[in-house]
Amino acid sequence: MQVGAGNSAMASAIAEILSSQNGNQRLRHVQWDYTDTTTASLRAAQCRLESKNNRMRFSTFNIEEDPETQGLEFGTYDVIITAAVR
Repeated sequence: MQVGAGNSAMASAIAEILSSQNGNQRLRHVQWDYTDTTTASLRAAQCRLESKNNRMRFSTFNIEEDPETQGLEFGTYDVIITAAVR
């Protein structure tokens, strides 16, 4: 899960790593939830990232509110990525 993904700069780099080959094995992940507080940011990011990763889900998320009331299931994420979230 990426919280406060914003302009997708970090997501582009991460998506590149996740979709690249590591020796003969591809790095694996089941899904990546790309979140931000605005739908406009999500739409723009989805357009930029759609060719990089078909396992991404785009949704709004406010870190200051209860995650479960926003459709996120407690205990389902192995990694949460964030940078410069205000």
